Amino acid sequence: MTKIISFHGSKESGKDTFCNFVTAVLCTSAGFNKVLDISNDDIKVDEVVVDPSSIMPELVQTFSWAESLKQILINNFDIDPYFLYDREGKDKHTHLYWENMPGVITNEFGYNRLVNKFPEQKNVYYHIHGPMTGREVLQYFGTNIMRKMWERVWIFSLLKNIENSNAKFALIKDTRFDNEKIEVNEIGGTNIFLTRKPHKDTHDSELVSNKHCQHTLDNSSINLLESKKALLKILEEIL
Repeated sequence: MTKIISFHGSKESGKDTFCNFVTAVLCTSAGFNKVLDISNDDIKVDEVVVDPSSIMPELVQTFSWAESLKQILINNFDIDPYFLYDREGKDKHTHLYWENMPGVITNEFGYNRLVNKFPEQKNVYYHIHGPMTGREVLQYFGTNIMRKMWERVWIFSLLKNIENSNAKFALIKDTRFDNEKIEVNEIGGTNIFLTRKPHKDTHDSELVSNKHCQHTLDNSSINLLESKKALLKILEEIL
């Protein structure tokens, strides 16, 4: 049975970095000793970007709740992968516009009039008109539209991908919502909460907490090297 380790945190909290680190640790432990030197205080993995599929896919693979979402946006909405995968690209404008989004009102006066008349209305949002960034498309389409239709939409697709992988370890690098953490717990996985929060973002996908997480890595108060050492101690407990 695949052992699942899920990292939960806000954007740029270190989820990708620590997934790469855990991959390197697992591959090193399995004999692929060129990946990582963890025998000294340097823990030389800062510049290593590990591609699990090219090293030991039968041992460990990295997964993302948002992968199916990104493929839909690429194949059906003609969005270049740069806007969805690249850290800087996510903050660049795409060809999609806020005024064309279902449930979005770009006229502030009209929005205020509507919510004042129907205060129970919770499915409309105000946003200034104009193009959406890649991150905004991922947030709004993935959460406000797709998850609104079916809360388990991304859970269903990811668990299916993990099952088909046959990997011994599955690392999830972008856990955001409580139902995702609960699902991981129910199938015997482990959630690790990362406290670092370099950006203020009030979208539902960024409202993170250590709820339903078995471990908390307080990487907001220590540096990267110390964070990796702390993560090694967590791994000793769960592996």
